[in-house]
Amino acid sequence: MNELTSIAALIDAWPTIAEFARDIGVGYEAAKQMRRRGSIAIEHWPSVIASGRGQGLGVTSDLMMRLHTAKRAQEDRRTLPPFPAAARAES
Repeated sequence: MNELTSIAALIDAWPTIAEFARDIGVGYEAAKQMRRRGSIAIEHWPSVIASGRGQGLGVTSDLMMRLHTAKRAQEDRRTLPPFPAAARAES
């Protein structure tokens, strides 16, 4: 099993996207979009956690939070302006 370091890696831990979709109760296209976006809507987390645990993947709410937080931090680094040098010197 690959290390679960992203939502895409989590979804890829299932044998197929179709099986992931079936296990969490969404359509195939919705599951593909989750993988592409790197985000799973919070209302699906209980199903992902239960199904992941059933497959021995060790999926927890903590893991889900970390994966989504890591994605958000990565997005922020790309979109936030650099921290001003003057403000760094004052702190």
